[in-house]
Amino acid sequence: MTEAGDSGGADEAGEGEGDGEPEFEESFERLEEIVEKLDESDDLTLDESLELYEEGVELVERCRGRLETAEDRLDMEILD
Repeated sequence: MTEAGDSGGADEAGEGEGDGEPEFEESFERLEEIVEKLDESDDLTLDESLELYEEGVELVERCRGRLETAEDRLDMEILD
């Protein structure tokens, strides 16, 4: 989606659903930061790289889950 089409979207697929987890957009932005840091930083230690990689994997899984939930909700709306 484009930013121009967003109207806050807090109660859409990006919502934290009351579980204390960051919204989709926040998770995705953090994932982009991690990818950029891993790609462009020559001064990371192996441990730092692994830590960032593991955080990225968790974020990917969280984002994927949020997208699947949103897709399921859309499918239900279409069927109604």
